[in-house]
Amino acid sequence: MIQNEKSQTTPLGDSYLLIFNAILGGIGGFSFWIIASWYFLPSEIGLVTTIISISVFLSTLAEFGLGDSLKTYVPSSKKENLHSLLDSTFSIVFLNSTILLSVFSLLIASGAYLSEIDNSFLIAFFVLVGGVVKSCYPLVTSSLVSSLRIKPVVLSTFILHAFGICALLIFGKAMGSWDALGLLSMWVASLVVSYIVLILSFSRSIRGGYIPKFKFVREDLSRVKSLSLANLLLTIRMPVILAISSAFILDEWGPLRAAEFYFLWRASELAMMIPTSFSIASLVHRGHGRIIESVLGILPMVISSLSSLFVLIGLLIMLPMFDGLFEDIQFSSILPWSLVVIPTHVLMMNVSDWRFNEQSNLINFTSLGTLALFLASLLTVTEEPSQIGWFWFFSVSFVGFSGLAYRKLFKPPLLL
Repeated sequence: MIQNEKSQTTPLGDSYLLIFNAILGGIGGFSFWIIASWYFLPSEIGLVTTIISISVFLSTLAEFGLGDSLKTYVPSSKKENLHSLLDSTFSIVFLNSTILLSVFSLLIASGAYLSEIDNSFLIAFFVLVGGVVKSCYPLVTSSLVSSLRIKPVVLSTFILHAFGICALLIFGKAMGSWDALGLLSMWVASLVVSYIVLILSFSRSIRGGYIPKFKFVREDLSRVKSLSLANLLLTIRMPVILAISSAFILDEWGPLRAAEFYFLWRASELAMMIPTSFSIASLVHRGHGRIIESVLGILPMVISSLSSLFVLIGLLIMLPMFDGLFEDIQFSSILPWSLVVIPTHVLMMNVSDWRFNEQSNLINFTSLGTLALFLASLLTVTEEPSQIGWFWFFSVSFVGFSGLAYRKLFKPPLLL
């Protein structure tokens, strides 16, 4: 089994590590794209971020929520069952992602989608490689988090962004002439290097060593199937919204607005990772039979709320650094992307409780409700990009507080 017997970690300590990992990823990600804007045209950045948005959606769909499901099942898995469970999840995700990303790659290579881009065959290749790696990534991170080994996850995040930033600083000027291909290739290269480091750390964390094998065991997949579907719906709502919104904005307002939306959305994801970190820590430590009150009180709620302010300040500082982007952005357009962290705290505490108790239907209602409310607003009401952030804030708020009300009415209050 995973070597966690000697772990002295605490729920709150692991929450802080996950929060630090999210902050590191957010700062690193923004730095990468700010530097990219120095060497690549805004229109090229808009095309690449749209391609990445769709690729991430397909990768998340291929992963089928199995990464989050491992957080529930790995802590309680016996030694003889763990390798089989991991083999089955890696195999099905690799197969799914190869099929889905191959279809998207063929659409790009044939010119059926984004026919205006150059080097479509090479771009299609990098889409396939990056998409498959992106699908397998959460399986490794979730297994490490489930084993209470979070430092390797933080290290991989650091390598991911450090490699990408260094590559841009060294080769950005030369790669700028490659247009979208140059930018996408550096993004994929940093992802692959980071994943190699992550999988090596993961292999050493398993007693006797572990290397994923292509093998399916029906009993393993049946075991996690119900909760995986719920986790898929919860996880995929973000990539679905990102992919549909990016494609919609690209078509309606052009690549510059698509790029601006992408960066605001990523800032929102960073803010939302703060309460998500508390939710993950509470789930994993409950799985190990530990007391989790430290991540459920006033302090985590205060930290989540303060993170909203920090993200807002960070956006006000960093957005002007983008060359050719955010030249006419307004404060009211930025505010909802940081405020969303507050209702997200409530929503993710709901989800943590429902995951632990394997109440998959409630997770499904949360995911589908948020997705439906936002997409309905986006596609039927939106008149300009500045409204999109507020639609997202109100969608998360309505679903999060509705879920809290349900928990208060129909079961003893466990998490808030």
